[in-house]
Amino acid sequence: MPQVAIIIPVHNAADTLTVCVDSILAQTYSALEVILPVHNTAAYLKRCVESVRNQTLKDIEIILVDNLSSDGSAQICDDYVLVDSRIRTLHLTVAGLSVARNAGIAASVAPYIGFVDSDDWIEATMYEDLLKTLVSCGADMSYCNYCYEYADGHKEQLYPNSGKIYSLMPKDVVRDILLDKVSSSSCTKLFKRNLFDSFTFPEGVCYEDHLTVYKWASKCKKIGWIDKSYYNYLQREGSICHSPDLRKLYDYFLAEYDRLAFVES
Repeated sequence: MPQVAIIIPVHNAADTLTVCVDSILAQTYSALEVILPVHNTAAYLKRCVESVRNQTLKDIEIILVDNLSSDGSAQICDDYVLVDSRIRTLHLTVAGLSVARNAGIAASVAPYIGFVDSDDWIEATMYEDLLKTLVSCGADMSYCNYCYEYADGHKEQLYPNSGKIYSLMPKDVVRDILLDKVSSSSCTKLFKRNLFDSFTFPEGVCYEDHLTVYKWASKCKKIGWIDKSYYNYLQREGSICHSPDLRKLYDYFLAEYDRLAFVES
């Protein structure tokens, strides 16, 4: 299992060094952290959180980031802290998907980070398999497939789902993301935490994944892909993607323009 490396500069600190080392040894760090932005999704939140809690990979921490919910979601988040020691809740004073994700990144300490939207849910082996894929490929990022789930319960599969694992060059994945052959969604990905050191999600705009995921992919040395659907993407009225307006269309245009500039650079 991947470990966290802690570097302690030491110079004439014999009196306090033992206490310092003992305090670090007493800490426990999860293999990965799953960040769930939460905003008025009470009707779907428990199914989402339970799907993460029930992962076969138990060595995880779940960060619920409530941002100005008014439908009881905030209380659901607080209730989960009482029943699962792996769960932390952050309450923000500003709403926004990127704001919530960035707050979760800032609060994280694990070497790997994943994201789940709070109205979706994931299959039980998703993070175990994504982590195995990432490690086996010597990758900085791994990703899987997703499917659409509709209100009547039926699912639409979008990929062959052979179950095969591929070790890919970043330039090929970046190309396929820009051509929309690979999803830009951050929720189907597992990232090494240090990918977020240079930049995080852009705040105040929509289509934040469209703006960023290909850039993180370009910074990887290798990327692993498991051709299997683990992420269930709920299609519902009122979600961000299903309530278009002129501002969102403008943000999409800006994201596309940014992609063009990236290709030309």
